[in-house]
Parts: sequence; structure tokens; C-alpha cells
Amino acid sequence: MLVIQHAGATSVGRVRKNNEDVFAIYPDIGVALVADGMGGAACGEIASGMAAAAVRDYFNITRGLTPTELVLGSLRFANDRVFQAAQSQSGCDGMGTTMVMAHWEGDHLWLGNVGDSRGYIFRRGAMHQLSYDQNLANELRHNLGLTEEQIAMYPQRNALTMAIGTRPEVQPRLCEGKMMDCDTILLCSDGLTNPVTEELIFSILAEGAPLTVAADSLVNAALEGGGPDNISVVLLRCQYRAF
Repeated sequence: MLVIQHAGATSVGRVRKNNEDVFAIYPDIGVALVADGMGGAACGEIASGMAAAAVRDYFNITRGLTPTELVLGSLRFANDRVFQAAQSQSGCDGMGTTMVMAHWEGDHLWLGNVGDSRGYIFRRGAMHQLSYDQNLANELRHNLGLTEEQIAMYPQRNALTMAIGTRPEVQPRLCEGKMMDCDTILLCSDGLTNPVTEELIFSILAEGAPLTVAADSLVNAALEGGGPDNISVVLLRCQYRAF
């Protein structure tokens, strides 16, 4: 029998005054997510929290859709909800959030993202990014073939090219595949990936510690790296058990 273990952790970091990140794990519908809000005052918190709730609502109210349709549809539904709120709530014009989410059914995984919050898989001593960074640097890299040296010349290279709630429509990215025994899935905001190298993230996951310990270790690594932003992580571990 396949069992998905899960854990999450978050921190405001060492610089920000409030935490605009949200992580959520909904085992009953096989969904986990991390959302990184942005906007003036507390609107980033509103956007990320609203988007997380919208994903759960979409899974609960829709029927007859494939898992791919559920993931993509829930991200678009979240965008509609946040965008409409941004238009109607005073002081929250332009608020938005990135999001990376995982949905699992049996041993099959669907991972969707909008923005630059990331999803990784750690499998058999190797780690790979499953999400696609929707920011200027990545678009320059993949669509124009620019070198890292050329990209470094762009002062706005980390600017998002897509986010939930900032425009009427979004184009989510999707990755899908099967999970294997002992696979670990990492979902995280850029508060982890900016100050912490992938090599250090890999080394923490390679220790094979209990997920709650590993999640705390990842957050602590970001804090030790300066904690310039809010930090959120969710870990999922696939295990087969005989009953």
C-alpha cells in the first residue's frame, strides 16, 4: 500500500515584518501547496491565503475532471478569485501570489506552478527541479538562449512573468509522472532557494531524516543564509508498506 507522509514549515525570516507565505496540506484530496504572496500592506497575505483556499474549494466543488484538469483548473480558479478581490478591495490593487502545488492519486503525481515557487523531486541520490520558473531570467534562458553572463546584465532578471491574481488569465506549468518508493517531493518559496544552494538542499534531503526534522533543517538553512525573505517548505515522502 502506498503511503504519502507529509510535513511543512514556515518562517517570517530575518528581514520581513510579516509572513506573506502560506503552505497547506490537504491529505483528503491529495493536495499540498506553497504560495508566496506579494502586494502592499497585508495584501500579500490575503492573496496567498485566498489562493490556497481557492485550490481546496475547486477540488471540492468540481466533479468528473481528470487530475490534469483539476490541477490546471484550480490554479486558474485561484487566479480568478485573487484578481477579482484585487479589483474590489481598496489598497490591494496589484496583489498576487506565486504558487506551486502537488496532487497525488495512488503513485501518480501532478505538479503545477505559477510564478517562481519551486517543486523538486529527490530520488535515489539525485534531485531534479520539476517546476518551471516563470521569471524573466528563465524566459531569457529558454526562449532566447542567452548565457548566464548575458542574463546577469539584466537588472530585472528575477522579475516574475506570471503570478496568480495580477492579470485576468494565467498560464500554469504542469509536470506529471509516477512516484517510486522513498521519493521525496519538496515544494518551497524562493525564500528557501535564493539564500540556499541546491547542493545544500540536496545534502539535507539526502540525510533521510524524518520529514518534520528535514523541513525545519531547510528553514534553518535559509535563516543561516540571512533569511532575506519569508521561507516556506512542504515535504512529501512516498513509502510502500505491506499490510
